[in-house]
Amino acid sequence: MSDTIKEVEEPTSIKITGDFEGIPYRGVPINLKKTDKPEDFMKLNTVLYVKRFELSDEKQLKEYEEVCQKIQDGHAQQSYEKMEYIPDEKHWVALVRWIDYWYSPLGEPEK
Repeated sequence: MSDTIKEVEEPTSIKITGDFEGIPYRGVPINLKKTDKPEDFMKLNTVLYVKRFELSDEKQLKEYEEVCQKIQDGHAQQSYEKMEYIPDEKHWVALVRWIDYWYSPLGEPEK
């Protein structure tokens, strides 16, 4: 065995699928050269949501948990949340405002 160190060539391109810098990527895969600027090939999309979740309803509780998980995973950003207990109905309600964001190729319609 030789004690020489072999240099490993760095890849000359980056294939973008699934996510880019921790943000979801939606669209056809893109191969970028190391010298390419990502913003010349893709755009950051954002959508604002505001929703009131009745947490005693199983379906709405599941939706609320999915939104919270997206925020935890870094795929969305929460900008407001208010929890309120409704004593007459004996359940909790959550009002949440959040922003979903993802990258897509330039020229491709938002999804």
